[in-house]
Amino acid sequence: MIDNFDLIKTLLTFETADDFYYCQIIRRKKENPDVGKESYTIKSYSINSIKELDSLQNEMITIAKAFNARVYIALNKRSYEDIAYQNLKKISEYMSRKDFKSVKKAYNSCCGGNHNESTKSKRWIIDVDENNTNIDKEIQDYINEISFEQKNKFGNHILASIPTKNGHHLITKKFDSKKFTEKFPKIDLHKDAFTLLWCL
Repeated sequence: MIDNFDLIKTLLTFETADDFYYCQIIRRKKENPDVGKESYTIKSYSINSIKELDSLQNEMITIAKAFNARVYIALNKRSYEDIAYQNLKKISEYMSRKDFKSVKKAYNSCCGGNHNESTKSKRWIIDVDENNTNIDKEIQDYINEISFEQKNKFGNHILASIPTKNGHHLITKKFDSKKFTEKFPKIDLHKDAFTLLWCL
């Protein structure tokens, strides 16, 4: 079992009432061969505070256990206002194509793919599948070397290491992604992906 709730809570910040983090409980085909597609979302959450996440933690874990599923969270904040406008646009697109069946999926689709562009503290994820301390240190050192944050050009840009089933996710501030992918072409870099909150 992997439980990252306490670790991830240290990464969450709520600056305005418009901020929220998006969580999903996802059942994957990898763990459940009977699933008809690669994965599907059992339930989604908009998290407004640490207190709310605390109050939902047991529910999330109970549901995940019951369905042999995983709990994920996007570490880039969402904006209720931005998502509302994106949702309106997406619903209009569905309706113009007479795809009325998809309208009910619009809001979650917007939450999953649209982080708050105005936030200054964007988080990126580096997916390290191998537990290799040498490559891990090399990655971290290189990110700190090439980072270009305007107000913090120096210092540690690695915010956390989140355990996964096959390795870990390095949570970072933004940096020069082009240089990184040139040096580490086989390492996956995600600029707005989900990381693992909990799994069996």
